[in-house]
Amino acid sequence: MNDRPLIDPQVLERLGSLELRARYLVEGTLSGMHASRLSGDNVEFAGHREYVPGEDPKRIDWKAFGRLDRYYIKESLDETNLAVHLAVDCSGSMEYPETGTTKGAYASLLAASLACMALEQGDAAGLYLFPARRVHLPPRASRVYLREIARALETGPREGRASIGAAASELAGMAGRRGLIVLFSDMIDEDPAALDSIIQLSRRGHDVCVFHVLDRSEIGFSASGLTLFCDPESEAQVLVEPDAIREAYLREFGAFLERCRRVCIDAGVDYRLAVTDVPPETALREFLEGRQGRRARA
Repeated sequence: MNDRPLIDPQVLERLGSLELRARYLVEGTLSGMHASRLSGDNVEFAGHREYVPGEDPKRIDWKAFGRLDRYYIKESLDETNLAVHLAVDCSGSMEYPETGTTKGAYASLLAASLACMALEQGDAAGLYLFPARRVHLPPRASRVYLREIARALETGPREGRASIGAAASELAGMAGRRGLIVLFSDMIDEDPAALDSIIQLSRRGHDVCVFHVLDRSEIGFSASGLTLFCDPESEAQVLVEPDAIREAYLREFGAFLERCRRVCIDAGVDYRLAVTDVPPETALREFLEGRQGRRARA
């Protein structure tokens, strides 16, 4: 796939407000695509949830069992607007790096763009910022709602420690009827059970997607020379010679990435690695094309 930007990044930057950048990005991303819906053209939406012993075995999706070796029930929603819940990690680690595009800025642009898509097609979009629940905008199907969502993403502070488990629990209580939940996070959480909380959202019948937002330097560990590393969430500091820990870091970080990917995929959660040096329209196109492919296989 050609990753050459189709959208001029200088034009995108000059647009200023997040709302305008999101609209510009959506228009460019959808150019030439046959479909632009997050959930289909308001047709019946199909999803899966794990089979619970005692339920009618006739409802088991045997095709899914053949692929995943687990019992799932295929459920259909009545024809209605989709509720899109956008959950954005605003913890301190999302302010990395100090120069260039931060993970938080990249996540905010993607979230605003998906909100724009949903609202333009008549679906409802809402926003939830965590770790502290400073902002919760319930899903609405008004096009002017994009301005409020974009303003919240632009002004929401990024500080503190992420608690993905607590965020998932709150989302479960706020989401109401089944819908699409899209999580944007670097997945840095001290709780090893954080991923399990995301899986519970899927088991409740929600269609869940995770954008795992990272900077390229975190994946490749490009630091060189004696370096002072700072934890933006705890403010702890450590002076390190990168060459002495590079091999161990790459091994541990690679295992972290693979665990996030594997746990999500095994649970039927749509996992997307979103690296901030990849053009945002590429991330959006892959997301939309992936969802189209999933619907075709369902």
